[in-house]
This record gives sequence, C-alpha cells and structure tokens, in this order.
Amino acid sequence: MAQTAWHAMGEPSTTMNLGSWTSRLVLPQYQDGLLRWLARLVSKRGVSLALIAVIVTVDHTIPWQGMSFVPRALVDEPCAIATALVVLGAITRFRGTPPDPKFGWSMLVWSVLIDIDHLPLEFGSSVLTEGTPRPYFHALWVVVLLIAAAVVTRHWGKRAGTPASVATTSLLAGAAWGISAHFLRDAATAPISLWWPVTRAAVQIPYWWYVLALLVIVAVPPVRRRKEPRLTASAPLALAQSASCHALVPGRRSGSDTFTRTLPAINMESIGQTTQKSGSR
Repeated sequence: MAQTAWHAMGEPSTTMNLGSWTSRLVLPQYQDGLLRWLARLVSKRGVSLALIAVIVTVDHTIPWQGMSFVPRALVDEPCAIATALVVLGAITRFRGTPPDPKFGWSMLVWSVLIDIDHLPLEFGSSVLTEGTPRPYFHALWVVVLLIAAAVVTRHWGKRAGTPASVATTSLLAGAAWGISAHFLRDAATAPISLWWPVTRAAVQIPYWWYVLALLVIVAVPPVRRRKEPRLTASAPLALAQSASCHALVPGRRSGSDTFTRTLPAINMESIGQTTQKSGSR
C-alpha cells in the first residue's frame, strides 16, 4: 500500500523532470534554429573537451586506418565532424554569438564531403591520386581558392546588395573553414600532399600536435566587449537637476556663453558618477 502511494507520488515528479529536460533541449531548436542551438552547445568548453576526448579514444582504440573504405568512413567521418564542431564552438565563443546558419551548415557538410574525391580510387582509377598519397583536392589550394572566392563574392555583394550574394559568401566561407578543419585531422592521421601542385611531397604531423591544436582552439577566449553604463533610479534625478540648473542660468553671447555650454557637460559627468555609485551599492 505504501509502495503504491510512493510510486503515485514519485511518477509525476519524474515526469516533470523529464519534461523540463526535454523542453530545455528541444525548445531552443525551434526558437533559434538547430544550427544556432548546436553552435551554442559546442561553444561550451566542457562540450568541446568531451568531443576531443571522444576523438582521441576512437583513434586509439579502433584500428580504422586498416579497414576498407566504408567501415573506415563510418569511423573517421564522425571524428572529422567532431573536429569541425570544436572549431565551430570556438568561432561562436569568439564572436559571442553563433554564425550564420548557412556558414555553419556549409562548414559541417564540407568537413565530410571533401572525402568524396576518394571515390575514383575506390573504383580502381588513380586519376586524382597519381603520385600523391591522397587525392589532389586534399591540398591547401582548395582552401585558398574558396577564401578568394568568398572575398570576391563579399566585395561584389556589398555593391550589389542582394541576399544571394550574402548567402554565397557564407557558404564559401563555411566550406573553407570546414575543409581546413578536415585537413588538420588528415595531416595527423596519414600523409597528405598539402602543397600540391607546387610539390607532391607528403606532409604528416605527430598526432599529439593535432590534439594540442584542438586544445588551443578550445582555449580561444571571447572578444571583450565594452560594457555600457547601466542607468539606475538616481540617474533621472541627476538629469532633471542638470536640466533645471541649465534653465536657471541664462546664457549670454559674451563670456558667460562658454560657462552655460560647459555646465551640462559637468552635470552629465555627475550622472555617470552617481550611476556608478548606485550600481556598486
């Protein structure tokens, strides 16, 4: 009997707790969009560090590099997305607000889609990998080209002022960031010809450099914005006193005109001082 009553009393509270947690996770997606909600989530350093921990655990526990194409992609691509999410979180934290959703989605999509250039080799053609450990599109010229295109599109968009130009700039910039994050991971997991076509020499960095780079990205602080003074209840009183003093002193076109002009400025300084004192209290 008592156990039944306890369950009857406990179930509503459990349901309410689950409902509150669900509302905290789901409602922001509808209110501000999935990408902005995701960007705010990964901007929290704890979430970014958790993503890094998952990446390191997967890379050191699953021998995915010796697998065939599909199983290797199922392990490697989520880590590439996680790397891009860490970068997206740093961008959001640095800006103080999530970036444009078009930028964010383009960044996440291209952090994986760049690997589509592996398909010709999987079907037996070396047209994109002749003499290089990875396809020709796995090189910095792709990032440079995307950045140049984004700059040109942004310049043209300022003159044209069309929404399409703004969207194109966001998509190109997001692709550049996403592919750069992908290359950061690739350079630590296998040789890559980053400087092609200048040279076909392969580049590979130690894995811990990749982890250290992610930790540095997580440590990126937000931009310090100038705080605006807060108005308190005493500020309107000081403003009224300033106005009354200015009205009681008739201005002349002689030397007293200078005194009349400087009087409001002096009283405005007193407003700021009064505001600061009341705020400290």
